[in-house]
Amino acid sequence: MLITRTEFRQRFVQSLVTLYDQREAQALFRRYVEERLGVEYYLFLLDMDVPADLSDGWETDLERLASGEPFQYVMGQTDFCGLTFKVTPEVLIPRPETEELVCRIIAENKNRSGLSVLDIGTGSGAIAVTLAKELLDAQVTALDVSEGALAVAAGNAERNGVSVNFLNFDILAMAPLPGRYDLVVSNPPYVPERDREGMHRNVRDHEPALALFVPDERPLLFYEAIAEKATAALNPGGRLYMETYEAYHQELKQLLENIGFTNVECRDDLFGRPRFVVASRNL
Repeated sequence: MLITRTEFRQRFVQSLVTLYDQREAQALFRRYVEERLGVEYYLFLLDMDVPADLSDGWETDLERLASGEPFQYVMGQTDFCGLTFKVTPEVLIPRPETEELVCRIIAENKNRSGLSVLDIGTGSGAIAVTLAKELLDAQVTALDVSEGALAVAAGNAERNGVSVNFLNFDILAMAPLPGRYDLVVSNPPYVPERDREGMHRNVRDHEPALALFVPDERPLLFYEAIAEKATAALNPGGRLYMETYEAYHQELKQLLENIGFTNVECRDDLFGRPRFVVASRNL
């Protein structure tokens, strides 16, 4: 028994329109066809019917998507900077803004070899693995407090053919960073608890809260710890790159300057929103 292309698309999109708008649901269907079926979408539209055994798997996938589970978790993977990463509910799904940060780091350091790089709060390992892949002879270390996240990240390093030193480490603990580095990078938790309810339910209910939220009374909690430890761990001329929360952008800039960082730059993302802070440690 076959299900037609039209029936397949209608059932898929109609099941998701209560969670996504029509355009988003259509876009998810296209991605599903290309990623799960492995078929170019235009070829699917032209002449492909869907076998019954495949539609059984599709119904399970659709139930998960309709419950609000993120598409990337259902697929079990996502793309980041041209590489493929396994993602599970143990790790935050890498965002386009983080891709932008990584691309800027690569562009600004592509002519340097043998850099020592630290990624704090690595999650899926997307930042660390990509930098290990793209920076010449870089020695990359990645930290996370979650053992589950570290297991996912280690698998992603192997999948993409790079060597990264993964360590279980709590940045909020008293211990100093485990080495000295030319670059320290972090996309730490930064969403205040009060903003939780305003988030889309597929993020709020499914992605790890540990990687997302900070107390309302201390929104810069992780940035403070990272900056203080990085002052002792960065080599002379080393740079600190961080993704930030728009509401606390200028406050973070002031924090870094007070600690002793120089050349503190606030940078917008491609949509013109304050998103990144870059700073140097010259001593």
